[in-house]
Amino acid sequence: MGYSRFSVILLTFLMTQVSLHFGSAGADVVVYDWRLTPVWAAFDGVFVDTLGVNDKPGNEAVIDIEFGQKIEVRITNELSEATCLHWHGMKQLGTQEMDVTPAVLPTTLSDRSIVEFNISQEGGVISLDGGDYHSIVIPDEPPLLTIANGLSTSQLPATANARAIEYGKHIEVVIVNDMNEQHPFHLHSHIPWVIGSGQASIEDIQTNNLPPSKLEGPMLRDVYTVPPCNTDETNSCLNVGYLILRFTADNPGAWTMHCHIDWHMNIGMAMVFVEGEDVLQQEGPGVFSTSLLSVCKGKE
Repeated sequence: MGYSRFSVILLTFLMTQVSLHFGSAGADVVVYDWRLTPVWAAFDGVFVDTLGVNDKPGNEAVIDIEFGQKIEVRITNELSEATCLHWHGMKQLGTQEMDVTPAVLPTTLSDRSIVEFNISQEGGVISLDGGDYHSIVIPDEPPLLTIANGLSTSQLPATANARAIEYGKHIEVVIVNDMNEQHPFHLHSHIPWVIGSGQASIEDIQTNNLPPSKLEGPMLRDVYTVPPCNTDETNSCLNVGYLILRFTADNPGAWTMHCHIDWHMNIGMAMVFVEGEDVLQQEGPGVFSTSLLSVCKGKE
């Protein structure tokens, strides 16, 4: 199996915890009822209006599970605006539609999202995001459904910034930073190996004239920092920063890769990897949760 290599050029939340145990006792499905609610809470001694779960700060909403169990989270949105949840560090293998879960404004008691997925790897943090993230062109349906309904990655809106990757391939991604600030990046539903980072000229990156990659014992990271460029006395970039990631494309879906600084993502520092386009098209949208799809359509 060969490597596919991509370069990504960077242009100029409420957290809850997953507690994972290794044991055999307990139910096969662990169920949680979450109401997304406004909370008045103190951070570093300063009280602010923020988002919470069941009228408490998000850090108190702990999911306590054992390895191999299935989670079912029943989500009701009691905020004043629609939002969504992303399950950080969870590899949504076979549950692609659960990666970013919509939480619409309820109009009836049945208007809630029901999230179900299996825990198949160690560790994880769940991130709940209430930001208004959108592109200039908002598609009628998410890219995952577009692909599953038979269209290709090239037919997605240009603002989706989507790139198709072949199922089963080993993927290498080189993120290039031409700014004098670092950027924490995250790829949904994959935890890649970080095999290299530093500063270099753009020519050396394009010709792969870089120090040897760390292939023995590289770090597996859910969020990884792209270094800034080196600067001169006027604070102008002399080169670029770079980060090299590798992962195996073993999880068909439409996975977002983005900077974790909210306003950077909001202005477009994000892209989509459409992984296993042919697999998604062959399976079709019928494999996705009917409960979640009904919420996407704004009805039960």
